[in-house]
Amino acid sequence: MCPEGKLSATDETCPACRLPVDLTRRVKSETQANRLLQSGNIDSVRKCLDIQQQLYCADAHVLGATYDRLAELYARKGNFCESVSYCRKSIDVVRARFGSQSPELAREMFKLCTLLFNRYVSTVLASFGHTHRLFYWVVYIGSFRISGNSQRLQEALATIRATLVLYKNHGLSHEDDVQELIGMKRFLETL
Repeated sequence: MCPEGKLSATDETCPACRLPVDLTRRVKSETQANRLLQSGNIDSVRKCLDIQQQLYCADAHVLGATYDRLAELYARKGNFCESVSYCRKSIDVVRARFGSQSPELAREMFKLCTLLFNRYVSTVLASFGHTHRLFYWVVYIGSFRISGNSQRLQEALATIRATLVLYKNHGLSHEDDVQELIGMKRFLETL
């Protein structure tokens, strides 16, 4: 396959180099990528992503779904920094495909809010060795924010606020997600 060309399902020739497409090889690559994606193993899903990035354009739905899967897998491992990174890539695909004011984007933004919230809270807890009670880290949060994590706090709050606006604009204010977003926002605003 041409490393320069990204194909659509109906392309018979590569749009970049005009060579004929080897459909058999392409199908094998897609099958291998799907098998890797189903494994649920981070390393396998990353290999899947590598294959997909050779096959599809940057805003292909399948890439967005794989970014979303990696975000989920990293979050399950508690690696919120990596998770946030892949969630943002998924959001870029959703924004390109559905627009910046779409309900699809609102739902992806909700995921990002949850990850940013958890990244911030886990960072705070880690700074206290996970041994202190919530009360203690709230008391000491002022000194923690001064040490450079207020940017993460502000990022989480700004994302939550923007997501609430998207939900409201689409008449999704009744969703359970909104109550969760409001709860996260209130909690973070008390810090």
